[in-house]
Amino acid sequence: MERGAETEGQEAEWQALNDAVVQVQGLLAQGKVGGFYVSRRARDPGMFRLPDHFWLLAEGTTALLCGEFHDMGQPSPLLFQRGVIEAALMAQPGAGSQAKGGRPRKVDAALAVYAAIYPAGHEAAGVTWKEAVARVSSETGERIAVGTLRDALKTTR
Repeated sequence: MERGAETEGQEAEWQALNDAVVQVQGLLAQGKVGGFYVSRRARDPGMFRLPDHFWLLAEGTTALLCGEFHDMGQPSPLLFQRGVIEAALMAQPGAGSQAKGGRPRKVDAALAVYAAIYPAGHEAAGVTWKEAVARVSSETGERIAVGTLRDALKTTR
């Protein structure tokens, strides 16, 4: 019996990871968050944003799972805005962050975007709730109510 329980637990972890990858991929493909890499090519060094459509390709999935992008055969670590990946993982069901009722995917996306824009919270940035919600709504393309975001944030802290 213990063996079966271990397998079920591993399956649940794998499903949670897969759900998180799909969610993060969606945010990246929609351009709501950016994924970057550092080019080490002598002719063109610097940090570059990967195109949004890249995340829809099998290469994008592989890069996200491995944490690196291959630039002309040279591996380069993927870089993201602080807190984006963590917020997406915390927004998964079972992580204690999904708000009751409403539209969970809308709330999850709002939480991920909020974490990316305001890693220390909007108050630390001197922004009101109304301004923060307007910015998150603009970034997600979904209308979010102040109460919805406030309640969702309470469940994640």
